[in-house]
Amino acid sequence: MGSELGKDELIILLNAKDKKAFAEVYKLYHKAIYLYAYKSVGSTHEAEDIAAESFIKLFNSTKPFESLGNVKAFLFIVTRNACLNYHKSANRKIELKENITDQGNEMEDPFHQVTAELIQIITKYIEHLPRKRKKIIQMILQQGLDDEQIANHLDIDPKTVRNQKNTAIQYLKQEISL
Repeated sequence: MGSELGKDELIILLNAKDKKAFAEVYKLYHKAIYLYAYKSVGSTHEAEDIAAESFIKLFNSTKPFESLGNVKAFLFIVTRNACLNYHKSANRKIELKENITDQGNEMEDPFHQVTAELIQIITKYIEHLPRKRKKIIQMILQQGLDDEQIANHLDIDPKTVRNQKNTAIQYLKQEISL
């Protein structure tokens, strides 16, 4: 294992949120998690982000782990889900761009032109939202997730999602003057 800690001791300390134990688990599995993500998404930057998010979820997990096998399985499942979400998001972005392009080409219908312009304006203002609020709005718009799904994905309370969403909507209404 190449660790100063035994497997049992490592699990006990990891469950107690010990940073040294977390660092040991990171050393053990980071390369495998990163490569798994890279094979799925094909981008070193995205794979590194996904791997980092996976380890953050491990550290923030309230679930006690019984073995290193459970830890490894948890990391791979979280990484797989993040990769799937990445692909869904990428596909939605492509669809949104295609829709905007299609709408831009339909110059004979002013409604489509206004809709495309509105989407661009809203997207610009979404970029100015605080990170957590922006993530929640993007998950709603790009992935079609509801408050409960977002809360589960971000490991936060559904009320927090609703509050962040409502605050973002108020901000967007104010900035866009609707």
